[in-house]
Amino acid sequence: MFPKNIFIALTIFIVGVSVLYQQSNVSNAQRPDAPTYAQRGPYAVGTRDLSIEDEARPLEVTVWYPTQGPDTPYAYPYSSLGLAGQALLDAPILVQEQKYPLVVFSHGSGGYRLQSLYLTEHLASYGFVVIAADHAGNTFLDETNLENLSFSFAQRPLDVLRQVEFMTLNNSTLFSDMVDVENIAVIGHSFGGYTALASAGARLNSEELGRVSRFVGSEEDVTELIATHRDMSEAPSGLWPSTQVTNIKAVVGLAPAFSVAFGEEGLASITVPTLLLVGSTDRLTPPESEAAFIYDAISSDVRYLGIFENAGHFIFANACTPIVIQAGFFYACSDPVWDMQRAHDLTNHFTTSFLLAYLQNDTEALEALAPESIDFIGFQYKASVHEE
Repeated sequence: MFPKNIFIALTIFIVGVSVLYQQSNVSNAQRPDAPTYAQRGPYAVGTRDLSIEDEARPLEVTVWYPTQGPDTPYAYPYSSLGLAGQALLDAPILVQEQKYPLVVFSHGSGGYRLQSLYLTEHLASYGFVVIAADHAGNTFLDETNLENLSFSFAQRPLDVLRQVEFMTLNNSTLFSDMVDVENIAVIGHSFGGYTALASAGARLNSEELGRVSRFVGSEEDVTELIATHRDMSEAPSGLWPSTQVTNIKAVVGLAPAFSVAFGEEGLASITVPTLLLVGSTDRLTPPESEAAFIYDAISSDVRYLGIFENAGHFIFANACTPIVIQAGFFYACSDPVWDMQRAHDLTNHFTTSFLLAYLQNDTEALEALAPESIDFIGFQYKASVHEE
């Protein structure tokens, strides 16, 4: 996503957080000042690791969903390392009258599908089914260069589509037909923010796209490479065909990156309710050129922007544990100013209330998003809501 030294740092960061929680109960912690929707929801959480088979591009995914409780400690396997949370492995989905909306989570460049476990588990506890995939070729195990970056630009939105198709095809056999595949949200962190926006309707723009190359220090234009990876004979002039996924009703960008790939014209294609969260001192995805720019450019009648004052890029990923600190990676799994649990509480609060409001028509959750309801120290917030 960024110059080589940044990618090295991101790789170290992800390796560090993949052992997160092994000897800690951080995932179980609950601050006494946690706002309403940061408190664990009413459902116990089940989880499954599944594979989306494909000869060219298989995807490894994890799914979280409501189940019968109580929650129990669970160590998530990943590359022979443990990652602990509160979930029941392979538990049956809780069958009830109302189906559960589907949420797709997209990790950042050099990340992996469990990088924001505090959020994906949390949403399941509020009655959502959440799916996250490793974006093959763009995880912490993969080399990052212009070729791989262009491949990820091309494939990431299609990965979201494939996850939706997988859940649709396997809804009855794996999840007792309880997943509401006509009521979908997509969430993404960093490069995952690009992925979420593209899946929600943002369109690449050839007049802007060439500027992406500078993020990897290359003079080569990435535009034709992306077109090749999309099986196009040549890059379109102006706006590209949409990669919008049917039935996406809301989008969340956590420190979203690469808005330059869309430009104002490409972002204007987004019309669904949008929530954007970012740190004010994020040097990787500066709010002025990313989240705030997106907020102003999209066409949605419903948009929210929250800025964590003096926070950096990593507040949306899993927090440190003693193991990670002792390994010398504290800088990459923490924030110089913010307590990570507090940042995660606010991220959970806003994301959960936003999705409850716009995917489950929850009026109390909608009220929690109103500017007059927001009074958190160190948190800037604005909203533009013009609903019929």
